[in-house]
Formats: sequence, structure tokens, C-alpha cells
Amino acid sequence: MRKILLFVLLLNILFAETAIEQYDSDNNKIFELFADNLDSIDYTTIIATGNAVVISQDMYVIADYIKYDIKKKEANISGNIKFYRDGSLFLRAQKAFVRFDDDYSMIEPFYMQDSKSGIWISASSAKNENDEYEFKNIVVSGCDIDSPIWHIEGSSGYYNQDSAIASIWNPRIYIKNIPVMYLPYIFISTQNKRTTGFLYPEFATSSLDGFVYIQPFFLALQDFWDMTFSPQFRTSRGLGINTQARLIDPFGEMFVLNAGIFWNNDKYKQKYNIENQIVFGFDFSHQRRDLLSDFINFDSDGLYLDFRYMNDLDYIRLQSTKDTTIENRLQTSKANYFATKNDNYFGLYFKYFLDLSKLSNSDTFQTLPQFQYHKSLEQTDIKNIMYSINVSTKNVARSVGFGYFDSSISVPIYFYTPLIADYFTIGANINLNANIISLNNIDEEMSSQNRNSSYFGATYGLFINSDIARQYDKIFHTMGFKASFSSPLYQYFNDNNNVFNPLLSGRYGRLSDVALTNQQIQLSFSQYFFGLNEVELVYHRIYQNINLQNGVEKFDSLRNEFGFIPIENIDIMTTFFYSHVNKNIEEASLSFNARYAYFQGNITYFLKKKFEYSNLILTDKYTEESANFLRIKLSNDFGYFALYGDVGYDFKLRYLRDWNVVISKDIRCFGIGLRFANEIVPILTTSGTQTIRNRFISLEFRFIPVTATSLSYRFKESRQ
Repeated sequence: MRKILLFVLLLNILFAETAIEQYDSDNNKIFELFADNLDSIDYTTIIATGNAVVISQDMYVIADYIKYDIKKKEANISGNIKFYRDGSLFLRAQKAFVRFDDDYSMIEPFYMQDSKSGIWISASSAKNENDEYEFKNIVVSGCDIDSPIWHIEGSSGYYNQDSAIASIWNPRIYIKNIPVMYLPYIFISTQNKRTTGFLYPEFATSSLDGFVYIQPFFLALQDFWDMTFSPQFRTSRGLGINTQARLIDPFGEMFVLNAGIFWNNDKYKQKYNIENQIVFGFDFSHQRRDLLSDFINFDSDGLYLDFRYMNDLDYIRLQSTKDTTIENRLQTSKANYFATKNDNYFGLYFKYFLDLSKLSNSDTFQTLPQFQYHKSLEQTDIKNIMYSINVSTKNVARSVGFGYFDSSISVPIYFYTPLIADYFTIGANINLNANIISLNNIDEEMSSQNRNSSYFGATYGLFINSDIARQYDKIFHTMGFKASFSSPLYQYFNDNNNVFNPLLSGRYGRLSDVALTNQQIQLSFSQYFFGLNEVELVYHRIYQNINLQNGVEKFDSLRNEFGFIPIENIDIMTTFFYSHVNKNIEEASLSFNARYAYFQGNITYFLKKKFEYSNLILTDKYTEESANFLRIKLSNDFGYFALYGDVGYDFKLRYLRDWNVVISKDIRCFGIGLRFANEIVPILTTSGTQTIRNRFISLEFRFIPVTATSLSYRFKESRQ
């Protein structure tokens, strides 16, 4: 386009005469006029007709007719007017009046389009002064101008070309010729860049919250930081505000802080018996590489922060108008620092757990802090002998109840050697482990000696493994086998509080992963088949542990994994655990995925059984299904519309856990979606966490690239 415009200008220069040239005080040319026909009136007025072109600094105008007053530096322009700036067309009109000295113009009718976003603005008339436009009878859309699918009409408007923000008063939103919404005003940005001002509003309506309106305001005063303030109002619930701050540090890493507060009105609080009338929370995240490497001679180091606090899960739900599904009621905050030097790794971790299923978080264990040291496998002076070191110490505390200090060290030593042309590898290992747990914040009468539990153990092991591969015509096959034997050399326990014993549940529970070690054989086998271009076709993995000194549970559960890709875009994966003791499947999962063109399908099934015994000799058994559910997800774009659906069925409780059906259609600049949903929503009440079965219908309109809105109707909620 730009080359064509330059070519047109060159033709005008070659075949037209220069009517007038004007210069500024520095002798820079600031104005030129070209046309097929030029006439002069009293040497003060120039009339240009036929491909008339005005060039003024960074702007040029093409029209059928231009009348220019030399003294006043004013021009009356008419007939197919096109204004170009920086080589791009930015507005059209039929009549225009331009005052070049004052950067002032009157244009009617007015049409302007942003080339990047595709948003266009038209008006019956427009007044421009210093790149600020005032409109009458404004129309805005991002669709085709001849027959827009959606458009916004307003009585008046304003547009700032520097900030690329348009404001419209009394806007009515139309889909074709049908009005769907009225607002007092609306702000629209025609460019995707950081600019201070109002962002696209979010609005929705539902039978639960009433009419929802969120109006974000974006503050960007400097390049390295910005903030967004989003006050919101929900007519049937209350009001609040959310805030986000983003900061780029001198090293180019981003720090993000979110905070929000919402007040639930008395009627809403009483209706749902909610615990928190005022919902609030905040979260921040930041990560940074090479934090101290310039000051300390580390190979690398890094900091990771992800902290969140809230008094209610509604803090997350109230951040937008969309329905947010939250399945994890245990929110975890982390502050981690690590450093590496040669083969040494150092880590310092803080973890804060927020259990929102309880009225109080005071008895939730927190890790404040944990220190870890790890030395990677290192070759000793003796050939084929390697070792590593693992050290961990952590302080676990809480406001109410006991806490403990946990320290452990592990030193594994390995020997290996290849055999028979590297087809096999044999080896041996010795593992030294020590663990001390000190209880605190407990009964005063307990002596300091009795607060400590300690463990020391040494185990040895032998192993043999083999990895082989063979290339066939179009198939590449690999197999791997490993057998290992482990046995205790020495074990010492000083554990009056039973914090190490997995079989005895003491007052404080089991606080360590240390297990009573017995002689054990571990077997594993894996094989893979690959097709052309190294595409995986089949995999099979199997694991079995044998306890040689356990007469009751001699065999651990058999773990079997299988994956199959029969044709392109279809894969099947399954895993199951078989309990030899219970002679039954302990856990099983199946996943089937299919993709073809615009179709996607997924079926997952999960089963987990729990076996309980009423005596220690494992004779009186009963079985309970702790989980047994199926989920199906299907989606396809049929061209005329797209369809998405998912459903989850709980076989244990024999009911539909949740389901969603979405019918949608996107046509370039416009999208519409109809959603039918049934879901389980947890809420925090005065008697603890309860769940509500939430059934609703939602109709969403997407006005691309401006905004989206939805209308929701919730049926009467039922408590579970």
C-alpha cells in the first residue's frame, strides 16, 4: 500500500505543477500542493481539482477538490477525502476544513480506522484540534463497515490520537440492528499498548449476584511499572475492588502483586450463612536468576516467590465475572532460594499452607524453613565407585498444637561395572541414613530427652540391569530390565513417641518417611516401540517389589503401565495396581485421547479401593471404594457452530458430579456462546465448609477486539 501511495505521489509530481510551497523559519518545507488543474484567485487563494494532494509535515491529504487560502493557511477540502499519516490511511471524509497553523480541522462525515486492531470510528461530524477529536452521532465497530455484525452507537464521543482511547457517551450495543445493552458511557482503546486510562469493562448478570459491573482503570506512568484498579459492583451481593501492580526490576524480572477486598451485604450473608462478610486476600509472585552470583562465586542461583493469603476462596472467584472452578482448598505459598557450585546444591525453602476448608488455620503445619544440601554423584579415586550426600533439616510449626524439628542425612555409595560387551551392568550400593526429630510446644512435664526421637540405619544392595535395542525395517525396539536386592545392615531406633513407626499411630502421628527396612527384591521391566521419525507407538512398564521377610505382605502391589498409539492422533494409556494380598485391583486409571481436524475427545476413568481389616492377622477384611469416577470431554468445530461438552460421573455415590455443555460461534469480529452447567461449589460458612450444587445458564457475547460480556441465570442452589 505504501509503495502504491508513493508511486501516486510521484506521478502527481511529474505531471502536475507545484501550486505553492511554504517554509518555516529554519527554511524547512512544511507545505506543498499538487493537482491536475490549478487556478489562482487574486493570488491569495489556490483552487486545486483532479487528484489534488496536500503535503504538510507527516500528513498528506488526497481529495477531488481543495481550496487553499495562502494568507490564513486554511483549506476547504471536499470529495473522496483520504488523510494519510506515516504512510497509512487513518481517516476518510467527504467534507473537511483544515487550519494548518492551529492544527485544527472540521470533518463531515467522518471515518477513521486503526490499521492494527481493525477498529473503526464513524460520525456525522468531527472536530479535531491538536490530535483530539470530538464527535457527534458516533458509531464504533471492529467488523466490516458495510454490514457490521456488532456496532456501538453513541450520541457523542471523544478520541485522543496520542493515547488511542475513544470514549462514547450514551452507547447502545447492537448485534446487527438489535440493541442488546445500554451503558452511560464506555471507553475503548484502539491500540494494544500500555496507556493510562480506563480498560474494557466487564459486565454480566446472574440470579446469584445480580448485575455485575467491573470497570478496570490502568495506570502506566513509567515504563518499568504499572497498576490496575478494578472496582466492582454486584447488585444482589455487594461491592469491592481488586488491584494489580506489576514491576520490572533492574534485571528484567517481573514482580506481580494482586490484592482485593469485597463486602457482602447483610441479605447475602444471612441467605447463605457465610462465615466472612468481608472477603479479602492478596498474592504476589517473583522469580530471579543470579541473585547473588555477582557477589558470591556461585555457578548459578535463583529466587522464587509465590505467596498468597486469603480468608475465603471467594477472593479468587470475585476477581472476574466468569465462573471460576476451584478444586484445591489447600493453598500453598512458597519462598525458595537455591544455589549451585560445582556438584553442590544448596536450597532454602519456606512453605505456608492455607487450609480454607477449616474455620481456623491455626493448627495447620507450616514449614518455616527447610534447608537442603545435595552433592551430586561424584567419582571417587577408586574406579567405578561413586557417592552422593543428601542433608535436610526443617522446622515445622503452627500456632496451636505441637511442632517439630526434623534433621536427616543420607549418604549412598555405589559401585558398578559393565559385563558382556556392555549388555549388562552389575553393581552394589551402601546407604547410610540418620534422622532426628525433636518435638516442641508440647506438655511441660515431658523431659527434653523424651522430646527427641532418633533413627540410624545402614542398608546394602546389589543390582543387575540391561538395556538393549534393535532396529527392524520400520520399527525401533528397546527393552530394559533391572533387578535389585536390598537388605538392612543395621537399624537403631530411639522412638518412644512412635513418630517413625508406620505400623503404630502414636499421639503425634507419623512425622517421617523412614520405614522399617526389610530384605526386598525390586524388579522392573520396560519396553518401547518407535515408528518412523521416532514416533512412539507402544510402551509397557511393569514394577514389582518382593518383601522377603514379610510373611503377610510378601508382595507389594504390582504396578503395570501400558500405552498404545494405534494411529496418528489417537493414544490410549492405562495404569493399574494389583494387590496380591487382597487379590484384587487396588487402583486403576484409563485415558483415551483422540484428535482429528477440529475434533478433540478425552475419556478418563479412575478407580481406587481401600482395604480395611479389623484384626492384625488380616483375616477379617472389608473393601471400600475411595474413588470411582468417569470423565468425558468432547469438542468439535462444525463450521456453523462449535460444540464443547464434559461430564463427570461418580460411580461410588451414583450421581453426576458436574457437567458442562457449550455451544459457540465465532465470526471474525464477533463471538457468541451458550453454556449450560452443573457444578459443585465450596463455600465457607459459620459451621465450616459446605458445598452448593450450582446449576446455571450463561450467554456470552464477544465483541472482538473490544470486550466480552455474559448474562447468567442460576437456578435455585441446593446444599450438599
